[in-house]
Amino acid sequence: MPARPLRSDIALYARLLGEVRPYWPQLVGTLLVSLLSIPLVLLSPLPLKIAVDSVIGTKPPPEFLAWLLPQSFVFSENGLLIAVTGLFVIISLLHQFQLMCAALLRTYTGEKLVFGFRV
Repeated sequence: MPARPLRSDIALYARLLGEVRPYWPQLVGTLLVSLLSIPLVLLSPLPLKIAVDSVIGTKPPPEFLAWLLPQSFVFSENGLLIAVTGLFVIISLLHQFQLMCAALLRTYTGEKLVFGFRV
């Protein structure tokens, strides 16, 4: 099988970049929304750590919980457990929202690209 000339590959990539050029904002947006997953995944064990350290253990609750919630709520075991549960639900909902937005952007951009290629 003869090797294709390098010139035809470069022409193909140049044509491909020309077709994709109008969709750079969507592609960059997809990348940025996907990168939001990293801090959300890193935050997911935080409620469990707070529950183990502060509800079961003897450590005081973290400063951000004491700053956000009333003192009577943070320093009671039931109140802190409710706050930790709420924090877990909020982090999970934000992560699911991020996944939904990434899938929506990926699908939208992919469909627009396929439509553009077919035209």
